[in-house]
Amino acid sequence: MIKKLSTAIALSAFVLFGINCGGGSTDPLAGHIGHPCARTSFLGGSSCYDANSECHSGMCVSCGHTGEHCCNNSSRGCATGLTCEWDDSRSLDVCGGCGEVGERCCESRFSSTGTCNADAMCDPSSNECVTGPSGPCVGPEVFSIGVRDPNLCATEVRVVHSSSASDARSCVAMTLPPGYTTLELEDPPEEHEYCQLTPATMYRSTVQVLAFSDSDADTCARATCIDCSYTEGSCEEMDGGAPDGGP
Repeated sequence: MIKKLSTAIALSAFVLFGINCGGGSTDPLAGHIGHPCARTSFLGGSSCYDANSECHSGMCVSCGHTGEHCCNNSSRGCATGLTCEWDDSRSLDVCGGCGEVGERCCESRFSSTGTCNADAMCDPSSNECVTGPSGPCVGPEVFSIGVRDPNLCATEVRVVHSSSASDARSCVAMTLPPGYTTLELEDPPEEHEYCQLTPATMYRSTVQVLAFSDSDADTCARATCIDCSYTEGSCEEMDGGAPDGGP
């Protein structure tokens, strides 16, 4: 009987010791701002009880207010009227008064231009969030749209704010001459070389065309070749370094 009682006391002491080891706190205000985080499980879980607070490095700290870290970084929570933005000087997501119409544009970690909430767009000239006009040329996303002439030669790349890739292409297409086409870009256009030969004079010349794909480059090169034949690659490459010119 005495042995069983001693064992029970030892187990109770072990359990109590286990609760307080590994970061637990005896602070009666544990779980409140300025005090250690409250232990919520034997596996090391911890939490803070005050509104707009979170556990950071074992202490409960205020979050979600102006200039403070965004609460629960994954959801980027801020108090009402504030928006989570990137503070480059602190390398931290913080809450600020930005993003709504009439407010400044929010700083972005992934973009050099400011950002605004869904119902507004950033005016880069004033760094202010404004209500933009409706239509395909307005939206929260940025798209790179390639422009091709009727011979599929690349002519330019335009950056458009729109709601979708198709709307962005429509936005660009509205300003193009007949026969010009658009495409959404993943990579910039590349320069392709072709050796053109004029049979009547046997004159060779290397030409460069700018295109968004190999097939576009071939079509573009064919359009520039009048009464001649062409082969991909420079004339020097095909003739072991011989310069362009006649026989």
